[in-house]
Amino acid sequence: MEPRLLEGDVTSLDGIGIGTGYTLVFDLGCFHSIPEAGRDGYARGVTAAAAPGATFLLFGFAPGQMRVGPTGTTRQELETRFPAWTVEEVTRGRGPGTLEVYWYRLRHSAA
Repeated sequence: MEPRLLEGDVTSLDGIGIGTGYTLVFDLGCFHSIPEAGRDGYARGVTAAAAPGATFLLFGFAPGQMRVGPTGTTRQELETRFPAWTVEEVTRGRGPGTLEVYWYRLRHSAA
């Protein structure tokens, strides 16, 4: 399979033709940077693109860690916004300086 580079709005993934059937979704700081109003759109797009049983690896700052920029995320928010996914693992880390960060591993539970 040939790699493709797509450019578009992550809060409207269906509009950029990313396709479906992905078994791995990797987010290195995108979701936690999306304004509140766009987060549900992102979650719908990721869910539609993922195959049943897919793994979703998501990195995010904890809320309140940045004065400007990313607003952060929590396990509770991910469970609410991604109802077709199960949070299987949460690993706390340390970002630059003393920033509190997390790696989340979710499994697409829809059949």
